[in-house]
Amino acid sequence: MSHTNKLRYCERYRAKCILPTARVDGNSKVHKKWDKLYYINHTLITQEVDWVLWMDCDAAFTNYEINWYTHLKTYLNTSQLMVVAKDFNGINLGVFLVTNTQVSRTLIEDMYKQRFAIDKDRKFLFKDQSALKQLIKKNSSIESSIEIVPSKLMNTYPNAWVPNDWIMHQVNCNDLRICLANFKRVMKMVTPPYSTHIKDEVDHGQGIIKGKQNTKMIKKESLHLKAEKQIEAARKRREQQQKQRQELEEAARQRREQQQKQRQEREEAARQRREQPQKQRQEQEEAARQKREQQQIDAVFPEAQLEEASLILLRG
Repeated sequence: MSHTNKLRYCERYRAKCILPTARVDGNSKVHKKWDKLYYINHTLITQEVDWVLWMDCDAAFTNYEINWYTHLKTYLNTSQLMVVAKDFNGINLGVFLVTNTQVSRTLIEDMYKQRFAIDKDRKFLFKDQSALKQLIKKNSSIESSIEIVPSKLMNTYPNAWVPNDWIMHQVNCNDLRICLANFKRVMKMVTPPYSTHIKDEVDHGQGIIKGKQNTKMIKKESLHLKAEKQIEAARKRREQQQKQRQELEEAARQRREQQQKQRQEREEAARQRREQPQKQRQEQEEAARQKREQQQIDAVFPEAQLEEASLILLRG
């Protein structure tokens, strides 16, 4: 229902509609809300567009007569990063526009990089919105570059929504059955009325949208995402192989160093073994020499005479 709703609006205003459904590789351990930042930045980088409008799956167009550009033109001309609405929790990123500039792409990337740290801290409940708040705390100039619009213009909640509003966003869904019933009720009041079934043909003033065409668009996007996943998987395999090569090279280097150290220890032990007999021979020879000298002294001076001779020498 939500996909069909967005496809119809894109067809009406000849905009490209990207409807990702697959999780981003490497994000299985983080909240699925982080995937949208990846898809937004990927679209900004790969598509030649001036703006990207993101809508959560629980948001839908409720007035096809409203042209997004003329509706928000005043804000689009002054915004340097995003066009968003606020609620009591601050900026809400369930529905927002982001301009295609290097500054905005860097901002989205910086938000995305915080996914692991924010998911680990339970005080951050709103994930992507918490990431933006953290960046604003570090750099207050970011907030001044974000254009805040009244919720009524682009992000109306169910309690404030009335027919002919542009977008309804079903937030704070505690009971899925109630939320779904309310979503279907609102879809029946879309301007102009249409069937929510993708198989139905819908005449919206610029031609007939056929269910088969919509299905082809979805399949095309799925193939596109599949190719991206394959490219990403190949890149990860190359990185893993490179890491394994580096680990093997490091292990081989350590083995060579260990072997060299062992050779040096063996050579030192052998040298000490060679030097030990020589040292012993030198000690034995020194002992023999001293013995011979003592014997010579004893032969010339008996012990009594030696004592007297010593005295004579001292007196002299």
